[in-house]
Amino acid sequence: MERTWLSAVIAKLEQWRAFNPAIGWLLATVVLAVHATLAIALSDPGWISAGGALIIIAWHLDYSPPVHPAG
Repeated sequence: MERTWLSAVIAKLEQWRAFNPAIGWLLATVVLAVHATLAIALSDPGWISAGGALIIIAWHLDYSPPVHPAG
């Protein structure tokens, strides 16, 4: 089976899944701070929702079962 760029990206994400939880908290805080700043600067509260969506997507990628099981 030919390996596509998407399967290579998925494989790389699965390698990064076992990161330190403190990094996850730091990234979530940075994402939320940047989006809150954008929301205040642009007077558009939708930016906070976008930041929350990114955090949820990152959480899902971290805690979802692997697409390509080892073995």
